[in-house]
Amino acid sequence: MKEFVFFLKRDARLLVPINVINAILFTIMLVVASIIRMRVAEPFEVTGITAVTVLLFLYLVFATFFIIIESVWREWRLGIQHHWYLAPGSMLLKLLAKITANLIWLFMQSIFVTLFMLLFIYFAAESHILQTVFEESRLLLDYPLQLVWITLIAPVLGILMILLPVYLFLGIKTWMKYVLLLVYGILFVVVYPYIMFKIESHTEPESGIFFFVELTSNEQMLMDAGLLFVLLFITTYFLKKKIEL
Repeated sequence: MKEFVFFLKRDARLLVPINVINAILFTIMLVVASIIRMRVAEPFEVTGITAVTVLLFLYLVFATFFIIIESVWREWRLGIQHHWYLAPGSMLLKLLAKITANLIWLFMQSIFVTLFMLLFIYFAAESHILQTVFEESRLLLDYPLQLVWITLIAPVLGILMILLPVYLFLGIKTWMKYVLLLVYGILFVVVYPYIMFKIESHTEPESGIFFFVELTSNEQMLMDAGLLFVLLFITTYFLKKKIEL
């Protein structure tokens, strides 16, 4: 347990700069949106708030992407990947600590974005919009399994989906890494979304801001949980047996 906490603190500290930068960028985006609101001189309607929300969601997606990459890339830039690899402790424990550090920072970014977005809606949008958001948020409690998926399974799976190709890119010194990355890209950019679409094609969500939760079926959650353990095994095996430092 002490080893896990040690690596967790180490990985969390490494991610401080990128998270500060992301928070500053998000704040700038909200300030720009607030300036637009003042120049328009009237509250945002549903369309305007939806546009702002989509842009901020895209920001969160890209921020997530860069945070996870930075958790590995910064070690290699600083030349300290050997310290992590050769330090006492099992490779699975080190990997789980890195995943947990990413997960904690992603939750912190999500909370930061959510709070500031609610504050923005309160001051810049029509009054009924914030009430609608809170009313629909309560509906999430009607989908407990989906909540587990969206707060745990999906984030951890996303972290592993990004960590593995980063390790493949940095840890293989021959041209073979490009072949592996191409195959991996086809599997997770084409095949995985296609299977997910086939699974969810029969689902008819109700209207609302949390429609994606209603779209998540038991089949998809089981598939994602299984894929999570497969990726965890593959990544751990590669780090133990195949990586070139």
